[in-house]
Amino acid sequence: MLTLTGCDLEIIKTASPNPVQVGEPLTYTLAVTNHEIKFFTSCTRFGVTVTDELPDSVTFVSASTTKGSCDPPAGNVVTCHIGSVAVNEHVTVTIVVIPRALGLISNTARVSHGPDMCGSEPIANNVSTTQTTVIAPAPLLSERNLLGLVGVLAVVAFVTLYRGRTARS
Repeated sequence: MLTLTGCDLEIIKTASPNPVQVGEPLTYTLAVTNHEIKFFTSCTRFGVTVTDELPDSVTFVSASTTKGSCDPPAGNVVTCHIGSVAVNEHVTVTIVVIPRALGLISNTARVSHGPDMCGSEPIANNVSTTQTTVIAPAPLLSERNLLGLVGVLAVVAFVTLYRGRTARS
């Protein structure tokens, strides 16, 4: 018996910037697409949901979607209810977090759907994981270095003014 699938939900997750500085915003972009499979052109997936379990080392800031809505996190799980996704339709979910610790963080998102008439679905591309390196912020000028810089600038200004006066004399 030959079983053909009508459509194939896919999720691709990216993170930006990567690397990211600790304490700076990190944006996860989750691209959901309902791909047409040969011989089927009118298969809409219903009850599409995206779930993303955020790492313990981040603080949630916001979640939005181009279709449907996102719930506030339950624990560290963000759930977005997309609803229906037609063949070849693209939906984007954006999640912003703040990393709190240095190192490598891994984050996985999943897409699922409710019952429909489209048949079974390949599940290999219903999960997507991205890894992000969290680095230390660039060092700021210390108070001592800042005072030294101000001193050097004062000397340069004095020498420039002094040369200007002696040149006119």
